[in-house]
Amino acid sequence: MLFRSSLEGYATEIVAWQLDASGNPFASGTWPAPTIDLTLPDTFADLTGSFTWITVSPDDHFAAFPLVDATRYGAPDAYDLVLVDLTDGTIRTVPGVRGPVGFTPDSSTLVGYSIVGTGEERVEDLVMVDLATLEPTYEGLAAPGELTYFVTHEGNYVVVVSTGDETRPILLVNLDDGTTTALGEGVGLDEFVSRPAANQLWLVENPDLWRLDLGTAKLEAQTLPFVADHINILPERDLLVLEDRKSTRL
Repeated sequence: MLFRSSLEGYATEIVAWQLDASGNPFASGTWPAPTIDLTLPDTFADLTGSFTWITVSPDDHFAAFPLVDATRYGAPDAYDLVLVDLTDGTIRTVPGVRGPVGFTPDSSTLVGYSIVGTGEERVEDLVMVDLATLEPTYEGLAAPGELTYFVTHEGNYVVVVSTGDETRPILLVNLDDGTTTALGEGVGLDEFVSRPAANQLWLVENPDLWRLDLGTAKLEAQTLPFVADHINILPERDLLVLEDRKSTRL
């Protein structure tokens, strides 16, 4: 599916086209009729802290859009999550949940966050939404500042860090049994890669490299002879690529 969102005043348009075999919906040179064409009046995109506001479930069944209700703009409850069923264009709304969002690997649960309070009293919480019933489950994290989180590709785990906590332990939320495990101190999610085959995350927090084993819930530092600044992975060769902060070498 190909999405386009245009904002004119206080209205959001969501359009989707079906890709053909070439991967180009306009291969014939003309605009085909969209498979989904929706207009949501009195709304605009909630782009706060997000590089994209469109998230599609792994099974391609749902698309999630964090929006702001223009009629309630400025109020704590002005933020809603719009969930579009891509098979028929049906719209459902999850009030009070913000994005960017993630989906569990089996596409049964949506992961977002909510904000309670303002100023020094502001806290954020992780929210799990059952896509069948839209019933939200709040994790009760009450984290200061902003939450950064990653929904793993290989298991029902969410890795969470609060940017407003100076000690900021990594929180490993197990969606299967509802447990939350705090790991380490001062390690963030600013620079990390996923190693799905080993059920691991590898993170950089100067000057160390950290390995987070999701299966055993262990976080271990890997001391390096240089200061790592950025990290990436070559998945087919199972190699980590690290940049030395004090030189131009990799």
